[in-house]
Amino acid sequence: MVKTFTALPEHFTMTDFDIHLADSSESYQMMQESKQLNFELIKANQVDAEMALGIMTAKNATQLKRRLDQAIKTKKAENNMIGQLQQQVQQYDSQIKQDQKTISDLQNEIQRLRSQVEANNQAKLQLDAKRVEIEEKEARDKKDFNDKQIEVKEKQLEAEIMQMWDGNPYNNQIRDV
Repeated sequence: MVKTFTALPEHFTMTDFDIHLADSSESYQMMQESKQLNFELIKANQVDAEMALGIMTAKNATQLKRRLDQAIKTKKAENNMIGQLQQQVQQYDSQIKQDQKTISDLQNEIQRLRSQVEANNQAKLQLDAKRVEIEEKEARDKKDFNDKQIEVKEKQLEAEIMQMWDGNPYNNQIRDV
C-alpha cells in the first residue's frame, strides 16, 4: 500500500508545508520500541523521571525521537559534569593529603627546632654557670693575691722599720732601757 501525494506546481509554487507521510504501523512499532528503550534507559539510570515522562507522553515518532535524543544528551552532559567534579574532588583530596603531609613535616621541624633551642639553652646555662664559677675563682685568686701582697708589704714595712731601728744609735739605747 503506497499512497502518493502530488503537489501541482501551479497551485503550490512558493509554499512548503513540511508534510511527511509515514506508515502508521511502522511508526507505531518504532514508538513501542522507543518506549521499551525508555524503560531500559530508566533502569540504567540514563534518564531521569522527568525525562522519562516526557518520552512516554510523546504523540508521534518524531517527537519521541527528539525527546529521547534530548534526554540522552542531557544525561551525558550531567555524567560528564559529575565526572569532572569527581576528578576535582580527587585532586582536592590529593592536595589535602599533600598539605597534611607538609603540615606534619613542619610540625616535626618545629619540634626538632624546639628541642634544639632547649639544648642550646641548657648549654648556655652550663656555660653561664662555668663563667660564674671562673669569675668567682678569679675573684678569690685576686683576693688571695691582694692578701699576700698586703702581707709582703707589711713584712717589707716591718723589715724597713727594723732596719731603721737597727741603724739608728738611739734605738739601741732605747732598747737597752
